[in-house]
Amino acid sequence: MSLPGSPVFSASSLPAIAVLGGGAAGFFGAIACAEANPQQRVYLLEKSPKLLS
Repeated sequence: MSLPGSPVFSASSLPAIAVLGGGAAGFFGAIACAEANPQQRVYLLEKSPKLLS
């Protein structure tokens, strides 16, 4: 069921999830998103060369 005026996505056209920041919250948040939405792409973006720093 969808609300009137809300977008309807097929499995092949789902938007990607972008997580900004590779600290602990971003890192584990990206993992949780990927596990909860295995059909979606999840990108973790971090400005430093090391995650969890």
